[in-house]
Amino acid sequence: MTGESHLPQAQTPLIAEYSSRFRIVEAAAIWIFAVLFAALAARGYFAPFEVSAAQTASILFLGALSADLVSGLVHWSADTWGNQTWPIVGPTLIRSFREHHIDAKAITRHDFVEANGATALVLLPFLLGVHLCMPASSSAWTHLQYRGSLFTLSLTFFVFMTNQIHKWAHLDLPPLSVRVLQNLGLILPCGHHRVHHMGRHMSCYCITTGWMNPLLDRIQFFRMSEKVIQAISSLRPREDDLKLIEMAARPPSRPANAQLD
Repeated sequence: MTGESHLPQAQTPLIAEYSSRFRIVEAAAIWIFAVLFAALAARGYFAPFEVSAAQTASILFLGALSADLVSGLVHWSADTWGNQTWPIVGPTLIRSFREHHIDAKAITRHDFVEANGATALVLLPFLLGVHLCMPASSSAWTHLQYRGSLFTLSLTFFVFMTNQIHKWAHLDLPPLSVRVLQNLGLILPCGHHRVHHMGRHMSCYCITTGWMNPLLDRIQFFRMSEKVIQAISSLRPREDDLKLIEMAARPPSRPANAQLD
């Protein structure tokens, strides 16, 4: 005799699906970012200033260092606070970090648009603001504005590349050129980032170069920041993140009404 088969109802996924509509927005954001970035570089090229190689290297280094700090602040914020239902940042920024803690290799399956589109989108208002704040003709720029444009190019380039660098740190075998940069410590090394995925993801938040991690972890910057935020709000650090990790670790349960033929 064949009994009636009851199929289990589909469970709500722990991680929201990547929206095809949002992918279109992200792809457009990458193109617009590239145009604004190239335009700022071109304007700087025609500015009537020259800086020494040492000065240029210093400015580029400060831009990379600042990008690493920004990546740490954003990473810590997305790891620690909120959930996927928060407006704007929930389905974009927080979603990607929740997915990453449940499946660390998921990022390696993201193509260039999915990995970097949200970052480009966030950078657009900043780059546009820099363009609007500078004189229309680069011949009217001051020396400080010229140096500021170099810093902006370095900062936005490294911020834009942060998630791509993060992805490379999770690849089993990154491209040779990437491995060279990782071994030189110019971008986030795999071994350095592995520390973040030990335990409760509470250290080594900076994921562009990793240069700022030793200092920030030594002075307990993020733990002190959490105490301040807890003291002035009702938020609890990592509440949603730990809950999702725990739910993902549970074995799937068999529906009570499922019957075998």
